[in-house]
Amino acid sequence: MTAHIIRCLLVLLLAPNFTQADQVATLPQARVGELQPVALPNLEGQPEDISTVLVEARAHVDALLQSAAADTELADAYGELGSLYQSHQLGQAAERCFENAVQLAPDSFRWAYYLAWVTLQSGRNELALQHFEAAYKLDPDYPVLTLRMADAWLDLNRQDKAQAAYQAVADTEGLQAAARYGLGQIALLRREYQQAVDYLTRVLALDPAATRVHYPLAQALRALGQNAAAREHLAQRGNGLPAARDPLVEELQALQSGARLHFSRAMKAVRKHDYAAAVTAFEQGLQHDPENPDARVSYARALYLAGDSGAAGAALETVLDAQPQHVTGRFLYAVLQEEAGATTVAVSDYQRVLEQDPAHAGANFYLGDYHL
Repeated sequence: MTAHIIRCLLVLLLAPNFTQADQVATLPQARVGELQPVALPNLEGQPEDISTVLVEARAHVDALLQSAAADTELADAYGELGSLYQSHQLGQAAERCFENAVQLAPDSFRWAYYLAWVTLQSGRNELALQHFEAAYKLDPDYPVLTLRMADAWLDLNRQDKAQAAYQAVADTEGLQAAARYGLGQIALLRREYQQAVDYLTRVLALDPAATRVHYPLAQALRALGQNAAAREHLAQRGNGLPAARDPLVEELQALQSGARLHFSRAMKAVRKHDYAAAVTAFEQGLQHDPENPDARVSYARALYLAGDSGAAGAALETVLDAQPQHVTGRFLYAVLQEEAGATTVAVSDYQRVLEQDPAHAGANFYLGDYHL
């Protein structure tokens, strides 16, 4: 057993109210039949910092299960654990977590959508469609949901439903290429070769990185007798799919970054007013992403709230040396300067903030207070 897995197990052993069994896997008696047990996934091969975050997130769910927490709080904990599992290719455990989140918070679109998405990724299109339809009832205005349903219908060869869904979002910002790719595939299946060429050529114009499009385009061109053009596209075929703007899935993908995991933990700690923990988590995140000015400004704020104004000021100076126009960084630095008695510097910085953002409420308030 590797050293970092041992350390992760220690996190579980030291978790508050930890009992002999992992309640996430066994469930308290009161939750049996209501929730799904989530087996402990194999974390071998995961980076040490990510394994630690995964184990800590599971320990949090375990503690809530033992404390008889409210359903909404437990749902969010399961959903966040599922998000972490899914972002690190632990799909089966993620699916169980999302099922529990949906059971506990049936009105949450996020967890319903993630459950449908995970099911679609595993190739179970019929079940994915059921979950997508449930999510659609909660929020019919999330455009990419229609695209996902179209993909599932196409895989099930329900061409008419798929075609109607693709056409419904073909002009939606961020979905144009993916929708036309689906329409091009349907046209190819129906032997409408020129229409397939038109759709697929447009996909490549919208998204040149979608190299998977070259193969069906080559097939359509060959059927039209354009063999030379077909050979050119075959030579360029790859695995890149057309991009589809999906903010919720992008949030999952962002969790693959060690920095994002730590920043997420830091913000949760801030919301709980545990500023010392937030400082530690921001420091860990900045080790992975030291050039992130927004994270460093948030780190400075956590330092200030933890009682270390000097370190907070130094962090803000680092940001402003690299980005003098960073509005939030400049404003917070001005507040620190005013608190330290450097009123002239603070006033100058408030004025610089208002030059960039005349409606900035904080700078207007402090500057107005100074003049008063």
